[in-house]
Amino acid sequence: MRRIVQLKNGTTLHLEQNAFASGGEGELFKIVEPVSFQKQVVKIYKPEKRTEDRKSKIEYLVAHPPTSIKNNDGHYSVIWAEQVIYENGKFVGYLMPLAKGEKLEKLCHPKLPPSLNSDWHRFEFGNSQSTELRLKLCFNIAAALFQIHTTKHYVLVDMKPDNIMVQPNGLISVIDVDSTAIVHENKVLYNAPVVTAEYAPPEYYRDQKLNKEFVTENWDKFSIAIIFYRLLCGIHPYIGTCIAPYEKCDGIGEMIENGLFANGSKSSLFKIIPPPHSRFNNINSSLKELFKRAFDDGQMRPDIRPSADEWCRNLFPQQLYQINRPFPSALLTFPSYPFSKGIGYRPKIVVSFPAIGYMNPPALNPIRAIIAGIVGKTDQQKSAEAIRNAETQLKLKENSRLQFEDDLKAILNSYTEKEALILEQEKQRVSSFKNEFSSELSKLDKEAVELQTMESNEMKNFHVQLSNTLSDIDVKIKKLHIEIFGDEFHIHESQKAIIYKQVESIESKQKAEINGLIQNPSKLSKYRIENASLQKFGQATIQSLNVIGIFTAADFVDISAEGYLKNRLGQWVKANNVGWNKAYLLEEWRKRCDLKENQIILDTTIRKYEREIASLNQAINDLESKFRLSIKPRQLRYDQEKARMTDDKTKHTEEYQKKADEIKLKYDQLNAVLLTRGNAIKESVNFKFGTLMEDIGNQLNANVKSHTVAYTSKKQEIDSFINDMNDEIEHLSGLQSELKKMQQVN
Repeated sequence: MRRIVQLKNGTTLHLEQNAFASGGEGELFKIVEPVSFQKQVVKIYKPEKRTEDRKSKIEYLVAHPPTSIKNNDGHYSVIWAEQVIYENGKFVGYLMPLAKGEKLEKLCHPKLPPSLNSDWHRFEFGNSQSTELRLKLCFNIAAALFQIHTTKHYVLVDMKPDNIMVQPNGLISVIDVDSTAIVHENKVLYNAPVVTAEYAPPEYYRDQKLNKEFVTENWDKFSIAIIFYRLLCGIHPYIGTCIAPYEKCDGIGEMIENGLFANGSKSSLFKIIPPPHSRFNNINSSLKELFKRAFDDGQMRPDIRPSADEWCRNLFPQQLYQINRPFPSALLTFPSYPFSKGIGYRPKIVVSFPAIGYMNPPALNPIRAIIAGIVGKTDQQKSAEAIRNAETQLKLKENSRLQFEDDLKAILNSYTEKEALILEQEKQRVSSFKNEFSSELSKLDKEAVELQTMESNEMKNFHVQLSNTLSDIDVKIKKLHIEIFGDEFHIHESQKAIIYKQVESIESKQKAEINGLIQNPSKLSKYRIENASLQKFGQATIQSLNVIGIFTAADFVDISAEGYLKNRLGQWVKANNVGWNKAYLLEEWRKRCDLKENQIILDTTIRKYEREIASLNQAINDLESKFRLSIKPRQLRYDQEKARMTDDKTKHTEEYQKKADEIKLKYDQLNAVLLTRGNAIKESVNFKFGTLMEDIGNQLNANVKSHTVAYTSKKQEIDSFINDMNDEIEHLSGLQSELKKMQQVN
């Protein structure tokens, strides 16, 4: 049963019962009625995808299509939404033109898939036409993207070979545009729901999401460069195996994030570069520069990636003028800064106190203490008590050594931390200089892009004038030919075509006869085994073969490792006395017979038709000679007039080239001004470096000075403390000597 849907104006469309294609969001249906809609199709979204937001987006696409996406022959380079589709009054999808051809993905590999017919063989790498045809495809894709970007409202985002249809004649159609991001005044009105990681730019991996401030045309500029590289080389530009520190990058996404373009500035970091990348060497220099701008220079500066318009200008088949000037950022590098290493201030932090000999005299026991309290202490007891008090004070002072060492360590740590802070600030300031430098160069690059656009536009008028002039001359040459020869050449070529067709017919018949005889299973029947003179094949072996029906080379078609033979009926049979060795000898003999018979068939059949073909070729030669003789007087006049007109074409082309050289000189000078400004920026960085080095040096020296003062002050405090200890030790020593004398007397 047909599915019935409606347009907004009420027109009813009858769809085929089954979809002819489907995807993650919906299905495509062909239109049965009305007949006038049969070159269009309907996309029906899955129920969960039929949101109000989706409906609003489709209505916007329908109301704001790009211009010039349909050529005079009715071909659409972009399959755009044309009308909103309703079912029972509810939004379900949209109407669009029918896209023809194959998905571009099939042409983006080293080999064409077997599913493509002979019409596509011209695109096979190695074919003489392949490069030219693939470049034309790139041009057509760039032209389609240019029309989309000209609106300033659309970024495709999910641009990839699977979303481009291509025909053998080179026509392309961009499809799945309903996933496009819609932008207005640098804000995303409708986001792109799908992203294919292999075609997403580095900034996607840095942000890891699409947001309302993120999506710009720079995204598509990266994707289209990936597509063109795959078309021209048969491999993704970020495929390969790297060495440290990127040896663990095992996915295209990680390679893109780290800027690992196989033919770019980091190619030396590749351990294995697959062979298809070598095709990059065959690409002309202007296209190589565009790829490097897209993948190398555009890694951190997306705005300088080549636009669709630039690709068009460099891919145009009749291009006479190319702009290949490097950008200021490619010629100017950030100066090298000699980072400070610190002064290395390391004062001594170990504190040594003098040695002390302690007597540790015991205190009075409780009874003696009571007696001493009543009658008074003896001199010896008083001396012991004075020693105990002195030793206690010295022990307390000894505990200060660790505190003094901690104080010195704190001074050293403070110095180290301050120095590290100064060196880190130095790095941050250099990084800030680098960011400022890159920002200024980015501005110069933008000016260079503007100059390039102005130069290109200035050339376009002259280019168009030249093209029109050359075209007019070509028309005059064609009219001259008609005036002098009329339809004679056409009649002559028609007569030759009749004979050529006879030759082709005979050659086709000859080829069919050869193929038929070669494919004939009975062609080897005359090669009998008994006449083969095979080694080790006695009469008994031959009889065994005869028993199972094997008499000639035509009676078997294959052998097995066990010595079985496969007969013409497809049956495996076994002859007595025939093992692997004899079976192998039989197989080799059959192959020799096959080669011999094929050559006989070829030679015999060619001789059979040789005279007839030669006769027709002679007829063609005679016809050509007669014709040339009949037009000889007029041919001379035509050649002279044509030569004069060709000289005019050469003159106009030379004048164009002279004007192009003048324009080039003009813009060379304007770009030289940019480079001068860039060098001034670089010199300002060097000046800042000098000021920074002086400032950092002063800070480091001031840090040493302030901490040296603190250290010296603390050291003086420690020395004074030790001197006091020495005095107390000397006093203690005297007390200890007196006590010892008293003890000796007693």
